[in-house]
Amino acid sequence: MKIILAAICLLLLSCDISVSFREVPNVNATEIKGFIGVSILLSCIIILLAVLYRKGRSEEKRLEDLVQKRTAEIDEQRKMLKAVTESYKGVIWSINKDGIITTFNGRYLKKIGVTPEFLEGKKLELAIKKSRHLDIIENVYKTFSEGPQDWMSDIDGETFHSNTVPLYDSEKNIVGVVGSTDNATEIIRLQRNLEKALAAAEIASMTDQLTDISNRRSFDRRLDLIWRTAIREKTPASLLMIDLDKFKPYNDTYGHQQGDTLLQIVAKTIKKTIKRPGDLASRWGGEEFAVLLANTDASGAMQVAENIRSNVEKLEIALIDGSLTKTTVSIGVTTQIPTPNSSIDHFISAADDALYDAKKKGRNRVIQKIPDT
Repeated sequence: MKIILAAICLLLLSCDISVSFREVPNVNATEIKGFIGVSILLSCIIILLAVLYRKGRSEEKRLEDLVQKRTAEIDEQRKMLKAVTESYKGVIWSINKDGIITTFNGRYLKKIGVTPEFLEGKKLELAIKKSRHLDIIENVYKTFSEGPQDWMSDIDGETFHSNTVPLYDSEKNIVGVVGSTDNATEIIRLQRNLEKALAAAEIASMTDQLTDISNRRSFDRRLDLIWRTAIREKTPASLLMIDLDKFKPYNDTYGHQQGDTLLQIVAKTIKKTIKRPGDLASRWGGEEFAVLLANTDASGAMQVAENIRSNVEKLEIALIDGSLTKTTVSIGVTTQIPTPNSSIDHFISAADDALYDAKKKGRNRVIQKIPDT
C-alpha cells in the first residue's frame, strides 16, 4: 500500500513539475509531454510491481500455512505410529537395500538374539546372532528377490512368527524391507488346545453316550464311505442288524438302570467281537445295534454274526442283588456288491427283514437275506 501511495505521489509531483516547466523559457510542449509520459510509465510500473509483490507475499503466506499444517499432521502421524509400535509386544524393524537396520521399534525381545546396543545403523548380520537365527537373515534377504515372506521359528522352546514385505520408492524400485516378529507361543498353544477340543467334540458327536460306541450319525457317515468304496472297487459290503431278545420284559423286571447296564455290556461285547479297524459297531436305537463290515462277503458276514450271537449268549450279567442273568440276540444279515444304481435303503431294509425273520423263528439266531436289486 505504501508503494502504491508513493507511485501516486510521484505521478502528482511529475504533473506539478510539468506545469512549472511551462513557465521556463526554451522548454517546448513536446519535452513536457515526454516528461509526463515517462512519469506516468514509472508510476504504472511501480504500481504493477507493488501489486505483484503483494500477491506474491499472499501466496507465500498461504504456502507457509499449508507447510505448517502438513508438518503438524505428519508430526501427529509420527506420534501415533510411535505409540502403536511402542505398545506392540513384538518387534517392528526395517533395513535398507544394503542390509543396514534403519528402524527398530517395539518392545525389545531378547529371544530373537538382538543386541540392544548399536541396532540402528548396524548390519543385520551383526545385530542378530547368526548361528541361531540364520532363517531370519535368509528370509529378510529373500524378500528383496522373491517378495513378502512369512515364517515360524522355534527359539529356546518358544515359537516366533515373522513376516517381511519390500519397501518401494516412487519409481517402484525396492529400497528396503520392513518386518515384524512376535512371540506366537501362547497363540500356538491355544490353537492346539482348540484343535483338541474340536476333535473331542467331534468324537462326542459321533458316540452314543450310554454305550460308548458309535451312534447313528457315525453309522450313516461310515455307511456312505463303505458304499462308495464298494461301488468303486466292486467289493462286497455287509450289514448286521442286531436286536436284544425280550429286552422290554427284562427292563420292566429289573429296572431301567439294570437295562442300561445290559445295553452297555452287549455293546462292549459286539465291539470286541469285530476285529478290523474298518468295521463299525454302532447303536441303531433303543435295544438295537448295527454292524458295518467293509469288503466282507456273505459267508464272512455270517461268521461274524454267529460269533456275536455266541459271545452274547455266553454272557452272565450280574444283577444288583448279586444274582446272574442271561440274555440273547437275534441278528439279520445282508451282503451286496453295490453298483451306482443300487439303493442303500434297500440294503438296510434287507438286513431289517432278515432280523424280523430271526425274531419270528424263535430268536437267538442269525438269518441272512439278499437285498432286492
